[in-house]
Amino acid sequence: MAKISAKEQRALLFLGIFVGIPVLVFQKITDAGAWPFVLGALIIGGVSYVFIKKSQHAARIAYLRKKYSNESTVQAILKGSIWEGMSEDQLIDSIGRPAAVDQKYLKTKTREVWKYYPQGKNRYGLRITLDDGQVNGWDSKG
Repeated sequence: MAKISAKEQRALLFLGIFVGIPVLVFQKITDAGAWPFVLGALIIGGVSYVFIKKSQHAARIAYLRKKYSNESTVQAILKGSIWEGMSEDQLIDSIGRPAAVDQKYLKTKTREVWKYYPQGKNRYGLRITLDDGQVNGWDSKG
């Protein structure tokens, strides 16, 4: 009889865990006749998830409306837009905190480059330049 390699053992373990356990659970539920309870729990869980997500979205909209009071600004932030003149807070509310920040102090202003979407060592998919806390430009690598 041939010896089973370590790679084949891992494949069998994976098969046992990700196929065998669900089949065993399915068999136990079927034997117990518990499908109405399982389906009810899944439906309640799904409805709860949707309700929680909708309430979180409504709370975020209310927070942004209270903070900015300009509906066009709120809608642009919700879409994840970037525009020149945007403040640091608006940028964070729109696309989140950066993965890295470079700061340069010039004679008349402070320049920061906020980097998003890391793609390797010092490689980023989006770089946004802020001068004195306002968006001055951005470079997106598609």
